[in-house]
Amino acid sequence: MASHEYHEPHGEEGARRFFAAVFGQEADTHRVIRGHHFISVTTTDGNRFYEPQFAFIHRALAEAHADTPEKAIFFFQHPDQKDTVYGSIGWGNHDLTTTLMDYPQIIDFSGHSHAPANDPRSLHQEHFTSVGLGSFRDLELDEFDKFYGTFPPGSDRAAEMQIVEVFDDESVWIRPYDALAGRFFHDGWLIERPWDPDSFVYTRAKRIREAPTPHFPAGASLSAIQTEDGLRVTFDHADGGREDVNDYVVTVRDARDFVARRCAVWSPYYLSDRPEKMEMTIPPLAPGTYTVTVRVRGFWYNESDNVLRGTVRIAR
Repeated sequence: MASHEYHEPHGEEGARRFFAAVFGQEADTHRVIRGHHFISVTTTDGNRFYEPQFAFIHRALAEAHADTPEKAIFFFQHPDQKDTVYGSIGWGNHDLTTTLMDYPQIIDFSGHSHAPANDPRSLHQEHFTSVGLGSFRDLELDEFDKFYGTFPPGSDRAAEMQIVEVFDDESVWIRPYDALAGRFFHDGWLIERPWDPDSFVYTRAKRIREAPTPHFPAGASLSAIQTEDGLRVTFDHADGGREDVNDYVVTVRDARDFVARRCAVWSPYYLSDRPEKMEMTIPPLAPGTYTVTVRVRGFWYNESDNVLRGTVRIAR
């Protein structure tokens, strides 16, 4: 539990009592299921951790590591650890990071941010493995340069989760699942040796270094049409290679080659049922001839070498 549960009339203590009555267990739990340790901890004071939770966490992790040093420890709490998974910068906290660092076999599941479960940044490795769980409601993204704010088109149609499997060799497979469409977004991430940080392949540095260059495939096109509401720009989706693409930057230049409009829009990567083409309407422009270009960006500061280009005449 965390902040939302504490809004009920009796606050945090009332929420803990209600949790115990409903689920028949305490809010802070340590269980062993088929030889694997599951530890979950509830925040206090909204989304923070203090005693006695610190003592519980230290004791539970030490016991789990002593029992199974070469198995994943599945750790659950509501807020992300800051600067781990996507959405954690604004919505996470850093209360547990230095504690979790002592146990690289931790796979830490968290939410709070409502960021997409299928975003590649929702799987993060550095000192341990972190997993963002997405949301069943009110999906939100965590970038602030976008045309329509942090709630992208279709965010009310998104409901996501992670499906996790553990194999006999103790590797762990994590796959994001679209709960509305009933299918996986992609093949997910395989954690081959969760206890060995030297084996981690999903570190930010490695992914930035090895990110493929997104591009518009041959035959991709762009159209720009004047409407009563403004300039309607429609274009084909780009190809991100091994991953999807994050967003598109649309630039409109006038006849003197000066920027008249510039905006960024998300790719609908957070939907498994996505529109056939990208479409957006740019606010009205003064009469004249304009050039419209679109460049695609990935999730790791990688952007396309090629652009889509079109020309439009605004008559009035």
